[in-house]
Amino acid sequence: MAQTDVETITPASGITFYWTGAQTKKLNIADQDGYQLSSIQVVAVGAGGGQGHYGAAPGKGGQVTATIPVTSAWGQPPYMLQVNIGGQGQTGDNGGGGGYNNGVKSGSSWNGGGGQAHHDGAAGGGGGRTDIQLLASGQYIVYAGGGGGSGTSCNGGNSGSGGNGGYSATAGGNGTSKGGSVTCYGGDAASGSNAGTGGSGPQSTGGSGHGPTEGGGGTGSGTAYDHGLAGGGGGAGYAGGGGGGGLDNGISSGPDGGGGGGGGGSSYVPILDPSNPPTVDAYQDGFNAGDGSMQITFYWQKIS
Repeated sequence: MAQTDVETITPASGITFYWTGAQTKKLNIADQDGYQLSSIQVVAVGAGGGQGHYGAAPGKGGQVTATIPVTSAWGQPPYMLQVNIGGQGQTGDNGGGGGYNNGVKSGSSWNGGGGQAHHDGAAGGGGGRTDIQLLASGQYIVYAGGGGGSGTSCNGGNSGSGGNGGYSATAGGNGTSKGGSVTCYGGDAASGSNAGTGGSGPQSTGGSGHGPTEGGGGTGSGTAYDHGLAGGGGGAGYAGGGGGGGLDNGISSGPDGGGGGGGGGSSYVPILDPSNPPTVDAYQDGFNAGDGSMQITFYWQKIS
């Protein structure tokens, strides 16, 4: 279960702080000795997806480095921020659940999408996004997208790989038979505020990702039978990637093929005040395979 802590930050606390691993931090940023916060530099890293049972590689989360000024959207000091750090999507051998972007609740749509069941394992879950929310206004100031989970494979087929999260996130790979023909399609990547659509399969289509209000990854398609192919979950982000397609049938032996991979979630730095916009130093797509992380450097100015 992800944890939630409250931490008070002042000029005397230090300059740079670092957190990692599927958690939520609430920051109370207070003036001290005539100094007031003027800006922060963030390095936000989204979580990677999970690997499906007998699956290809999952997608990696994106990294965002940006300098963000304090504006009226922050409210009045002391400023209250919530830092939500994405958790890696579960592997298919561990249930294929979507990775948290915070500890609000299990199954929150802000998390990566879940990978669905296969006859002896599951597809990989999508990675959670990493973000910062201003509690005074409810607005977000940075999003780092999570990677998609990979699908399952069976009888010599190949699952689709998970798509990478990032500013230019990538789609999940297609599952193929050992002869190379496509059995199930990968989920689309999120692009900016546009969520990715789910990939199709012969009988089962992955869920679409969610838009900016929620940002969760789409659920991978699954099978209700002992023999089928399951799609990976989409990565969460500013918008979420689509889940991979699957094969849902009741044949007596496992099919030759693979489920589609989940698409990656998008990274983004919003402009809350056009007269004083943030500076994006770098978007690095497909950067991180594990849990997400957040590094914040605080810059203070003398006001009296």
